[in-house]
Amino acid sequence: MKRKPLNPPLQPMLVGMLLLLSLLLAVDGVVAQACR
Repeated sequence: MKRKPLNPPLQPMLVGMLLLLSLLLAVDGVVAQACR
């Protein structure tokens, strides 16, 4: 029986999550500036 590698390549998913988080923070900041 061949063993699968323990850690699959999660890098693209992590990068996507970081990009999404930064985008949400940027939008939140713009909305907060506009509402003031």
